[in-house]
Formats: sequence, C-alpha cells, structure tokens
Amino acid sequence: MGVDGWYINSAVSPEQQALAIGVASEAVSAASQQLYVDLAGHVPANKNVTIIDPLVKAFAESFLQGTPRPQTREFDNYWTPFGNAWNEVLQKGTDAQAAVAVACQQMDKANGK
Repeated sequence: MGVDGWYINSAVSPEQQALAIGVASEAVSAASQQLYVDLAGHVPANKNVTIIDPLVKAFAESFLQGTPRPQTREFDNYWTPFGNAWNEVLQKGTDAQAAVAVACQQMDKANGK
C-alpha cells in the first residue's frame, strides 16, 4: 500500500509557499475529505471522516493488513523507465513487451546491475 502526498518547492516565494500550504490543508480537511470519500470513493487521509460505502470501508480496513510500499533508491529507479514505457505503448503504439524490456534494462542499469 502507499499514499499520495504533496511537496512544496522551497525555491518559490513565501507567498506561493503559503498558498500551497493553504491548498494542501484544505484538501486534507474533514469537509474536503468527506467529499472525496462520498463522491469519488477515495479512502480518506483524515481520520475524522465517516465512510459509508461498504466497498470503500472494506478497502480502508484492508490497509491495516497491508505492507508499506517500498521507499528505496532502487524503487525510485522504477518510476521513470516504466512511466516512459507506459507512455510509449499508449501514445505511440510501441509493442508492450519491447517497451517493458527496455524499461527493465534502464532500471537495472540505474540500479548498477
């Protein structure tokens, strides 16, 4: 399992940082998270949100049994090659097996293999 989050670039102005923090704070507020849950079926980040949909509730409960998504340098080397492979296949019609083979080679090289 994994989570999504926000990053605020430290190079932006203090005003832009404050605006970004305000947007992120609103997005995780109970009121906003309740909309995410009720309308989009998302599992809330805010523990003060009530889940009524039984499927969303079961999915949220399954997180308690999950294993955290790895956060290692090697795993970081997965995202770009396989993101590129995905785009090649969907946008350019590249053969999926060939795109995955290239992505594996790139990932292995980035990981020193």
